[in-house]
Amino acid sequence: MEDSGRPWLRRLAFVPVLAVGVVAFLALKASRAEPEKITLTETGRRVRTLSAQRLQIIPRATGYGVVQAREEWQMIAEVSGRVVEFSDQLKEGGFIKKGTVLVRIDPADYQLTETQKEANLEGVRAQISQIRVQETSARKTLKIEERSLELAESSLARLRKLQSSGAVSQSDVDAEERTVLGQRKAVQSLRNTLRELPTNRKVLEAQLKQEKAGLAGASRDIARTEIVAPYDIRIRSVATALEEVVGSGQVLAVADGLDMAEIPAQYAIGELRPLVPFRPNQTPISTDALSRLPELIGLTAKVRLESTDLSAEWDANFDRFTTVDPKTRTVGVVVTIADPYTASRSAERPPVVPGMYMEVQLEGRPRDGCLALPRAALHGNIVYVANAERRLERREVEVDFRQSDYVCLRSGVAPGDQVIVTDLIPAIEGMLLDPAPDQDAAKQLATATGQQVQPK
Repeated sequence: MEDSGRPWLRRLAFVPVLAVGVVAFLALKASRAEPEKITLTETGRRVRTLSAQRLQIIPRATGYGVVQAREEWQMIAEVSGRVVEFSDQLKEGGFIKKGTVLVRIDPADYQLTETQKEANLEGVRAQISQIRVQETSARKTLKIEERSLELAESSLARLRKLQSSGAVSQSDVDAEERTVLGQRKAVQSLRNTLRELPTNRKVLEAQLKQEKAGLAGASRDIARTEIVAPYDIRIRSVATALEEVVGSGQVLAVADGLDMAEIPAQYAIGELRPLVPFRPNQTPISTDALSRLPELIGLTAKVRLESTDLSAEWDANFDRFTTVDPKTRTVGVVVTIADPYTASRSAERPPVVPGMYMEVQLEGRPRDGCLALPRAALHGNIVYVANAERRLERREVEVDFRQSDYVCLRSGVAPGDQVIVTDLIPAIEGMLLDPAPDQDAAKQLATATGQQVQPK
């Protein structure tokens, strides 16, 4: 019986220990201090903003091209022969005035040909003169022979009457008849000659024309042995020398005209759209309108040369559009500079010479109502705006067109909206902002657009 009660005694031995633990826990809990409570406040993110406004802008597009002369002249030999005269000015880079003799090819062979053609011509003329004399003589002889024939026929008729009366014999009549037949033959021969002589004369007259043409060709060949500058030129390359034998069709030199320089530059089609607004219902399309295209679209151009130690700019004129390149999907635009070698007289600029690599900036007519923003303010098709509560709004916008430094919006932002130009990371819809106007961004935008802010 005593052994069976011992397990309960062992369990009751832990009760005092548990009680002491509970009392100690309650004492520690009662003695612990309460945690300090902190009130959280929202802090606005500092951002730079720009007030959206409608501006009058000047659309621009920038391309690049290499200067080339509008007129390129190839000095091509039109005759063969040995070069017997060679101008000292005919060298690469040389400037030559119009009318200067550049090369003379030995004309001796062509002068001999001309002499031969002249002799042939005189021979044909002599033959024609001889035929005319023969015609005159044959006509006079024909009249005599025709009169003789009349007399012979009259004599034959008298003899036949006398024969009938027995006064003359038959032999006398036969003899007279033979005389008449011979006279008739002579008359017929002269008539045939008069019919043949005009034909012979026409053959000789055709030959005369041929000889005249040959003589003119020989004279032209002699003139072609002398090559002169057709206008003021600058020699680009030379491919012949004194005493060299050249062939007909051989290029002896290449030169550039001095009156006009062209710069063909390439532009993406989208870049030119703001500069050349096309309205199907308003833009005339006709041969006359296309011929006046530079005047109608009103493009102006500036050409710039930039290098490590030189920066220069020239005014240029828009001349024409060229073909569209299907590979690069760009369209060519040609601008011109008049008097490229003297265009720098009023400033410290080098002459515009072929081979220069130039930046070509096109400017269109001013366009009103562009809601312009810096390109940095655009994030894809999203613009960040600080609303009246200084909270961030993400606006989806539609771009009308883009320029190198700014974009013109069609929708999504209204004039007066505070557009954020700071690059926010992360940009959370509704986050609190601390906006501050960015004067530098406003000035840069005004400079890029090229115009003052227009009244609302």
